[in-house]
Amino acid sequence: MKISGFAVRTAVAALVVAALLGACGKGDEKGEETGQRTAVAVAVEEIRPGRVEDWLELPGKIEPFRQVTVSAEVGGLLEWQGVEEGDAVVKGEKLAVIDRENLELQVRQAELALDQARLAVEGAEVGLESAAAGAKQADAVLAQAAAMERKAQAVRDENERDLERGRVLYEERLTPKSRVEELEMALEASSADLASAGEGVKAAGAGKEVTAAGERSAEAALRAARSMVKTAEANLEQAGLFLRRSTIASPIDGIVDHTFFEAGELVKAQDPLLRVVQVRPVKALFHLPEKDVPFLRIGAEAAVTVTAVSPEPIEGAVSLIGVTTDPSTSTYRLEVDLPNGEGVLRPGMLAELRLLRQGLDDALKVPAFAVISGATESFLFVYEDGTARRRPVRVGIIDGDLVQITAGVDPGDRVIVKGQRDLEDGQSVTLP
Repeated sequence: MKISGFAVRTAVAALVVAALLGACGKGDEKGEETGQRTAVAVAVEEIRPGRVEDWLELPGKIEPFRQVTVSAEVGGLLEWQGVEEGDAVVKGEKLAVIDRENLELQVRQAELALDQARLAVEGAEVGLESAAAGAKQADAVLAQAAAMERKAQAVRDENERDLERGRVLYEERLTPKSRVEELEMALEASSADLASAGEGVKAAGAGKEVTAAGERSAEAALRAARSMVKTAEANLEQAGLFLRRSTIASPIDGIVDHTFFEAGELVKAQDPLLRVVQVRPVKALFHLPEKDVPFLRIGAEAAVTVTAVSPEPIEGAVSLIGVTTDPSTSTYRLEVDLPNGEGVLRPGMLAELRLLRQGLDDALKVPAFAVISGATESFLFVYEDGTARRRPVRVGIIDGDLVQITAGVDPGDRVIVKGQRDLEDGQSVTLP
C-alpha cells in the first residue's frame, strides 16, 4: 500500500507531539537500585546552533487556471457548432454560429431602409430648394407691388394738390371750371389706381405667407427625412451587431470542457453554449487557516505534490491569498499557480501543499524526544559534571524530529537524550 508524503509527515508530527506530552517509555539502561537511587547511565548530545524550518502542509485540489462559460448573445437556431468536448481551441477561434441566415436578411433589410431614407432626404432637399425659390419670388412680387403702391400714392397726392390749386384759381377767376372738373376726374382716377395697387400689395403679402409656410413645411420635411436616416443607420448598426454576435468565438486558449447544446437546437440569448478551460498552466486550490496568513505573500515559492501524477513535488508560486474567509470553514482561499506544459495535471486531482512558513538560522535545537511535557511546563535535563539538571524550556518551531528551544538552554549545553524519563533534578548520571 502506497503512503503519501503528507500522511508520513502527519505521522511524524504525531510522534513529536507524543514526545512532548511525555508519552515515551522509560530509558533502556538504568543503574542498579540498592535501597536509594543510584547513578543512571545516560546519553547526551551537545547543543549547537543550526537552521530550523517551519513548514505548512495542506491538502487541496487542482483547478483550471481559467474557466469561461461561453453564452449565446443572440437567440435563434444553432446552425453550426464546430467543436466537441475535449477539443483544443485558441483565442478567437470560431466555435458556433447562431441564426446567421436570418440575421443576414435583417442586415439587408436595414441597408434597404437606409437607402430609402437617404432618397427621401434628397427629395426633401429638392422640395426645400423649390419652396425657397418660391418664397424668394414672392418677396420680389411683394416688393414690386409695394413700389407700384408708392407710385400710385405719389400720383394721387400730386393730383390732390393740383385740384386744390385749380379750385383756388377758379375762385379767383383765373381758370375755367372745366379745368377744375378735369383735375377732379384725374384725382378720382389716381385714387382708383392707388386702391388697386393696395389690393396688389395685399395679394402679394398673402402669396408671401403661403410660400413662407411652404418653405417651413419643406424644412420640417427635410428634418424628418434626416431623422429617418439616423434611425435607419442605427437599425443597420444594430442588425450588424447582432450578425457579428451570431458567430461565437473562444475568449481564451484552452480545451472545450463541456457543450450544452447540439447543432439544430434553438437557443435563447444568455443560454450557456460551451465551457472552455485553460489547463496550461493550472492552479492548485487550498484553504488557508487564519493563523498562517501572516507567513505568506503573493509570489512566494510553494511545492505542490500531486501523487496521481508523480511523488515528486512541483514548484509553483502563490498567486492569490483571499481577502475574506469562507464562512463555512473560516479559512482563506489560497491559490498556487503550477506549470503544466505536458498537460498531465487535470482539474479535480488531489494536491498536497508544502510551504515554508519561516526559517531560522542559528537556532538552538534538540531532539523532540529529549523534551518532557509536565503539568505546567516543558523541561529537559542537562548533563553537568555527572549530575542531571532539570531545565524548564520554551519550545518554538517543530522541524521533523527536532524542536527549537527559545529559552532555557545555551549553546554548548549537553542535553540528556537517553535515560531522561525517570530522572530527578540533581540525580547522578554516568556516560558510556
